[in-house]
Amino acid sequence: MEIPWLCIWLPGVFVLGASVGSFLNVVVARIPTERSLFWPSSYCLSCFQPIKWFHNLPIFGYIWLKGRCANCHKSYSSRYMWVEIATGLIFSGIFALEFLCDIRGVGWFKLFPYEMQLGLVPWQGWVVFLVFSVLAAHLLAASLCDIEFLEIPLPITITGTLFGLALSPLTAWPFPISPGTVPRIATWEDLIRRAQIPAGIMPWPFWLPVPGNFSPGSWQLGLVDGILGMIVGALICRIVRWVYSFGRGMEGMGVGDSDLMMMAGAFLGWQVVLVGFFLSVFPGILVGLAQILFKGTQTLPFGPSLALGCVVSLYSWPWIGPLVKNLFFEPVLMGILGISSILILGASGIIFRILGGPPTDPSSSEGP
Repeated sequence: MEIPWLCIWLPGVFVLGASVGSFLNVVVARIPTERSLFWPSSYCLSCFQPIKWFHNLPIFGYIWLKGRCANCHKSYSSRYMWVEIATGLIFSGIFALEFLCDIRGVGWFKLFPYEMQLGLVPWQGWVVFLVFSVLAAHLLAASLCDIEFLEIPLPITITGTLFGLALSPLTAWPFPISPGTVPRIATWEDLIRRAQIPAGIMPWPFWLPVPGNFSPGSWQLGLVDGILGMIVGALICRIVRWVYSFGRGMEGMGVGDSDLMMMAGAFLGWQVVLVGFFLSVFPGILVGLAQILFKGTQTLPFGPSLALGCVVSLYSWPWIGPLVKNLFFEPVLMGILGISSILILGASGIIFRILGGPPTDPSSSEGP
């Protein structure tokens, strides 16, 4: 009987997401070409006439006009509508996974039984929803730019990183759980015995047991979590970029991919982005092989795979965390895994070089 009351929020969350998606369409169209987001207002690319506000309503505007300009009747891409729908579904999915399914194991109905039974999301819940929605919007905008332009604009990732760093001190682990209710993890043996570490926005603090100078819930702990996540996210892609490029004979990842992981790390911490990177390799390899076999091109957008890997890592953490916690807090094992991964990546680059033939210079091809 608890879940149906919470479902009343889903239509509003979807509308909010669709509205954000409408803004993301502007971001994707203008940021890569260094145009202002706010001036001029939305206009038709054929007749250059301003689009009236009621024609610009998310989803309904496209359906109402049947995908054509109200002035010149030229058709425009349905991509705008699909981005709005996708963003609405993503926001609704975040709400459902977090509060209806409690997939990360926060324990919302135990923490706030009265509010949740009445269908009232506590303010702590809205803060969690805000953090994940802001991250999702930035990941989606970066991925769309990477798909369309094969680049991830720095303004998107820098803005997202600043948001993550600004929010991290306010939502330090184990937020939204009260630090006083978290059992003390004082020794390595306590950590090994504990089946699951309490989940916050960042599923884990940057180290366990938590160092004495960084008490759970303190702004210092949150800020260090965000900074270390940002650094690890940026460094891992840059290292991988160099190793893969050495084996492949061409750049396999752009600097924008590093910036995307830097942004995700500022929100989620270094452990999640590290696992997210490894998870992103699988869809990345599949897309790369498909590009080579069907299109013959060696350039592919890796940003969407990285974004997907981080999201999957976050929401799979209740299952992934117990498997990797012994590794993450054991420096020697981490070093062995890192070296092995670098060797495998270099070998993959060499294999792709053999399958795809010699690298081509895109700038040398002539258009029609």
